[in-house]
Amino acid sequence: MKLAIIGQSVFGQEVYSSLRKQGHKVVGVFTVPDKDGKADPLGELSPLLFSPLPVDLEKQLD
Repeated sequence: MKLAIIGQSVFGQEVYSSLRKQGHKVVGVFTVPDKDGKADPLGELSPLLFSPLPVDLEKQLD
């Protein structure tokens, strides 16, 4: 199954790992922005697998 994960922190990272071990294909990861130069644990995985896309929600909502 193709899945996108929306989450954060160690819990999100564990969910991601569990889904991959079960054979699911993760096609996207959405998490909180880096804070004070430190990436979220789930966000640390995404550069290894996906190209990060900057999103400006304020512009999209106009």
